[in-house]
Amino acid sequence: MNPKPVLIISNYDDIHNPYYAGGGAVLTSFIASSLASKFRVTVITGRYPGSHDQVVSEVTYRRIGLKFGGPKLGQIVYHLLLPFYALTLSYDLWVESFTPPISTSFLPLFTRRPVIGWVHSLTGEDMTRKYKLPFILIERLGLKFYRRVIVPTAFLCAKITRINPAVTAVVIPHGIPRRQVTALASRVKPRHLLYVGRIAYYEKGLDLLLEAYTRIPLSVRVPLVIAGGGPASEIRRLKAHVSRLRLDSAVRLVGVVTPARRRRLLNSSYALAFPSRFETFGLVALETFAAGIPVVAFDLPGLSWIPSDCALKAPAFSVSAFSLHLTRLISEARLRSALAGRGKRLSSRFILEELPAKYQAVLNQILSSQKISR
Repeated sequence: MNPKPVLIISNYDDIHNPYYAGGGAVLTSFIASSLASKFRVTVITGRYPGSHDQVVSEVTYRRIGLKFGGPKLGQIVYHLLLPFYALTLSYDLWVESFTPPISTSFLPLFTRRPVIGWVHSLTGEDMTRKYKLPFILIERLGLKFYRRVIVPTAFLCAKITRINPAVTAVVIPHGIPRRQVTALASRVKPRHLLYVGRIAYYEKGLDLLLEAYTRIPLSVRVPLVIAGGGPASEIRRLKAHVSRLRLDSAVRLVGVVTPARRRRLLNSSYALAFPSRFETFGLVALETFAAGIPVVAFDLPGLSWIPSDCALKAPAFSVSAFSLHLTRLISEARLRSALAGRGKRLSSRFILEELPAKYQAVLNQILSSQKISR
């Protein structure tokens, strides 16, 4: 019997990481465990408080870097260490999930084995704006060394191929569990507007959301619930803005919530407010569609997979238009119902359980081409 090929997946984030635990980490965990029957899978993540090497569902999880110092320092150290592991470990394939602040760790320069860039997002532009350092130039340079990438949207595919015309980009959209898609939509009486996601004040547009919320007429305004975690500095910044606008009694920050509470909050909301300035897919929007809840977002290229009749999109970054959309969804039950139905149907095109076969096909094709080239 031929031994299983060895697959390494690197992703700084992890489903138990207290700083992030984002959608990319959830997808990594699912894809890794799904591929474990065909590959010997190791996932390399960053360290964080309480983390340790472990085996879960036949997948080896190896933690590298620092447990202390917070996520920003942790990501930098993680980037610096990954090439060492690419040089020294034995493997057949490496899938590199891009990580802020420069996205790529330049791994193709350190190994002759195939490296596939797994691009959930490109963060160089935002990091350059945030820290006034040339992260975007490093990101663009790094992208030129990749022969293959996997991306979730056609928009991201086009963006990368403009930077590196020689790259082969495969579009595999994100997905959600079939049970979420097939579950009956909620019929709970709505009580609030909802934001769910990472607390990243500028990137996630939380400042824009608060300004839009103040413009909702008091006669129809309902509470705003903000659920999610993030760095302490970002949470303090958000709280300060809430106080500055005198919204302490109307805006509730509930922190990180369990999946069950997240479903309850979603099911009892008039709409999901999705005010991001930067998105390359937006998994929370897909989860919201599956729940039968309307979405209000800015019209971003990364959200072009969402048809215009399935969500209310405000011109980027029009606070007045965003506020008007929220107001309409609070006031117009018929509009909420129409959007909910179309969004529910849209979600049926993004089934999580169908993704592993697509990833496996890509990996098998690369392995086959490697054997032929030898």
